Amino acid sequence: HPSPKLSIVSFSTDMGGQLSSEEQTENPELSQVAEKQSPLKKYQKELTVAVEAVTKGSAVAQKAASTLISAETITKKDNSPVTVADFSVQAVIIAEIRRVFPDDKIVAEEKAKDVSEDLKSRIVELTNSAFPGTEKTEQEILNFIDQGDHLGGPQGRFWTIDPIDGTKGYLRKEQYAVCLALIEDGQVILGAIGCPNLPVDMSQPDGEKGSIFLAVKGGGASARLLTETEFKPISVTKTSDPKLTSFTESVEAAHTAHGDAFEIAKLLKISAPPVRMDSQAKYCALARGDASIYLRLPTIASYEEKIWDHAAGSLLVAEAGGVVVDTTGTPLDFSQGKTLKHNKGVIATNNEIHSKVLGAVELVLYPSTHTYKVTIKRTPPEIESLHKAIASSLSLDETLVKVELISSD
Repeated sequence: HPSPKLSIVSFSTDMGGQLSSEEQTENPELSQVAEKQSPLKKYQKELTVAVEAVTKGSAVAQKAASTLISAETITKKDNSPVTVADFSVQAVIIAEIRRVFPDDKIVAEEKAKDVSEDLKSRIVELTNSAFPGTEKTEQEILNFIDQGDHLGGPQGRFWTIDPIDGTKGYLRKEQYAVCLALIEDGQVILGAIGCPNLPVDMSQPDGEKGSIFLAVKGGGASARLLTETEFKPISVTKTSDPKLTSFTESVEAAHTAHGDAFEIAKLLKISAPPVRMDSQAKYCALARGDASIYLRLPTIASYEEKIWDHAAGSLLVAEAGGVVVDTTGTPLDFSQGKTLKHNKGVIATNNEIHSKVLGAVELVLYPSTHTYKVTIKRTPPEIESLHKAIASSLSLDETLVKVELISSD
């Protein structure tokens, strides 16, 4: 996993701050950093576009929330504010991509045919708030929305967008995210996430809020405040004892199995309550060290996770030094179209505790695959000694092993 040193040269939204050739030749250590940062140079235009698109998209989402969401819309369970924001943010992001990469393919969720007549004027107004002086016509905006029609797959290059990830969090004015990722030949290459409501310091929930997170494969992970331009490196925690950690999961019980997560936390002796939030803000919290574990446990066996729900976030955590797999330990496969059809759920950790967390997940979700019957052909030792011996032989933490003496014959 890349060291935070890979990002010690901070960069701004125009990707300035790259080392000059003179600096590289005079300082061997900085030359090595610059060499490792080559992905930042290779994808400089893409990074610039991604940051601009997510910044503008986040501003549009904030504007929609402040002008369209009220106590009345929440009480009546009126989803029109998030509908307007979804279409508007998608139009803004695709317009930004098209400005620089007119031929790139895009995978997105929204379709223009689903825009109702009564919402069109609000969508046009909101979208154009991102383009003062270069306003788009209604038809241009609808055309942008419809350009997210690629099906994904194992070959070629495409972007994937989740304009408002965390619908219910958005409507509650809590956590949501504006997400954009670039995928090439099934590999996530770049990810950008805007979290307008995420506290800068989680210990001060009423303090300053709003950050943009950025990652490029092989180039590290960084973040900046929405109000600033300079990105600074971020990294996951270094905690190696699960019981000293905390984990984050979805607010909605329909999105993750809270009961299974509780059992996993018990096995790992985690006493801290889960940090529940909507959207890929959970990946962001993990990547910058606010938590050490993210659990998204299947609630429906047939459900397939969408690529836009995990592409940017999974890369961010990996580039911050963490690990992201599914509940069986299999890496996420973004080459299968619009869904992660070969994966079940998501487990993301700080790497230090990865094997212990995965072991606990497997014991809770797949107990039949981890049941062993041991025949001992001599007087059994004390149960405690046997417990340690079996744990050691299976390369498991002792907390994950239960020993039961069935017979003394």
